Amino acid sequence: MEAYLYLMFVRGSAQFFALVSVISLGTLIPTYTLGESNHLEYDNYMDRFTLLSALGKPYKMWIVFTVTVVIGISGHLFVYFFQT
Repeated sequence: MEAYLYLMFVRGSAQFFALVSVISLGTLIPTYTLGESNHLEYDNYMDRFTLLSALGKPYKMWIVFTVTVVIGISGHLFVYFFQT
């Protein structure tokens, strides 16, 4: 019975975190790639996908913060409701 419960938890976790990954990528990739680039000289193309591109744009930081908080809370709720 314990092995079955463990496997159910692993399957549920995989589904939950797949959903979280899709939502996160769907939110954060457009946040970083769209909009102005702060007129900074990027040494590397990948530098625009860092928080360096959020300088002077507090809405980008708030989006990242909100997504992080939502993921953290939903992860804790997932574990809490799985235990009951």
